[in-house]
Amino acid sequence: MRIRATLNALSIRLDGNETPEMLRKALADLPESPLEVEVGGSVSQEVLEALLEIGRPRGLSLRPQRGEKLIPYTEVIDQTLRAGSRIESPGTVVILGDVNPGAEVVAVGDIIVVGKLRGLAHA
Repeated sequence: MRIRATLNALSIRLDGNETPEMLRKALADLPESPLEVEVGGSVSQEVLEALLEIGRPRGLSLRPQRGEKLIPYTEVIDQTLRAGSRIESPGTVVILGDVNPGAEVVAVGDIIVVGKLRGLAHA
C-alpha cells in the first residue's frame, strides 16, 4: 500500500497484500481529506468493505487500473482449451477441462484447472 497527498485528496494505491486492519491503522491518523484509490492487484472483499466504510464520509473515489475489476470476479470455462486458444481475465479463472499444449490462460487472480495443464498458465 502506498499513500501520498495530492492537491485535492489523499491518494492510496493498493497492491492486493493489504488487510482491513492495515488499512484502518494507516488511515486512522491521517487528516479528514477526500480519498482517491487506485487498485494494482486483486483486492479481497473484506478490504473493499473496510475501505468503503472508512471512505464514504471522505467522498471516496474508486478507480480500477488498466481494466482490472474491484469486485472479486470469477470466470468459469466449461471446456477443454485447444492449441491456439487464449483466455485473459481480470479475476480468477476456473477451467473445467484440460489446457492442451499451445493454449494460454492469463489471469489477474488465480487459475484453477480441473483437468490436465499442458499449456501455459500465468496468474
